[in-house]
Amino acid sequence: MPWGHGLGVPGAPRVWPGRRVNLGSVLVRAYKPVYDYLARDACKGTVMKSALVVGIALAATPAWAQPLRIMDSTIRFDTAAQTVSFELDFNHKPDFFTLDAGGRQADSWQINLDIAPGYNGFGGTSPYPWETIIRGEEIHVNDDIRIRDHVLGPSPDPVSGGWGPLTGAVPYTITDKRQKFTVPFNLLNTQTGTFRFEIETYQYGQVQSHTIKGGSIPAIPAPAATGVLGIGGMVAFRRRR
Repeated sequence: MPWGHGLGVPGAPRVWPGRRVNLGSVLVRAYKPVYDYLARDACKGTVMKSALVVGIALAATPAWAQPLRIMDSTIRFDTAAQTVSFELDFNHKPDFFTLDAGGRQADSWQINLDIAPGYNGFGGTSPYPWETIIRGEEIHVNDDIRIRDHVLGPSPDPVSGGWGPLTGAVPYTITDKRQKFTVPFNLLNTQTGTFRFEIETYQYGQVQSHTIKGGSIPAIPAPAATGVLGIGGMVAFRRRR
């Protein structure tokens, strides 16, 4: 395994799957001379010393070592194409392929869709009002985005998280900190593409950010290129005359 593979960035500390790095202790050791100097001249109290250590550690923590967060999201439905396009912007490039001993990803996310307000999953017996679950936690399985049906009941699949049977999977693209994918209506249990959603991010299965809530919005219509080309053709024809 190459140097830095565990955290997904060049020059990062070596991390084998299932092992964790105590970044706090690494940073405190690295910045101890600065801490000693500032603490000696600024204040002799333990409160000031603790604040200095925490402040220096947080400021020095690189983006790849911070918990994954959603900085922005856009979810648009296209009625003509019968698809929904998802665009997620993160605070750093996610690591979907480093796993802990329990098989959980270093970074992951999940989108819960409420397609039919007032109706809960699992035939109404689930405590959650979601009909469809988009599982960023399962990207490591086959390097794609898996969608699960929360209406039909729990799935025995060990990687399902108990959310329901698999309805399908779609490819994705990721460029630096932005991930994009498109899902057909039929995989999402929707006929219109309209729904409410919740997004959460996780680090080794633990929630790492506040829940983002919103609703899907219509796709932006493509420019009417044919009309422009038609006018251009007429102009060219008249000039030739």
